Amino acid sequence: MPQFRQYPQANSIISTDAFLIDRIGIGTMYIEAQNMPFSSNPAYDIAMNVEGSIPTSVPLFVFNAVRSYSIPTNAAGSKFTVQTAPSASFALTVNHNSSPVGSITFAANSNVGTATMTNTSFVSGDELIVYTPSDVHGAQTLAITFAGSKS
Repeated sequence: MPQFRQYPQANSIISTDAFLIDRIGIGTMYIEAQNMPFSSNPAYDIAMNVEGSIPTSVPLFVFNAVRSYSIPTNAAGSKFTVQTAPSASFALTVNHNSSPVGSITFAANSNVGTATMTNTSFVSGDELIVYTPSDVHGAQTLAITFAGSKS
């Protein structure tokens, strides 16, 4: 039976089989919950954040898969936020390796983004890449959490 621990940074309870990494600046937080006795399809959440100004025209985040997982259509259950809303809409591009599979759009004056994405499966060695556009229209402090599941 796995042990459970409260992680204040994650604001949730996760198994001690999981691990948490958090870096300052353009930070990355990764949480994996596995061997949960109440789930036949364990969670595989992938999260990242950028404090302050969001860099433009760059691959903002690259996640290298070490095991199989999938992200459902339109990234159902995922959460995308900015602390300072943009003055005009902008979209981040989501790639599976070199192929675009969707986008995360923040509407003008909105702190919450919406994903339009195909159901995407990843295997060990694949990359999940999030690219920023040329202009984020003043948006600041971005947080992205993909709610995936182990395949």
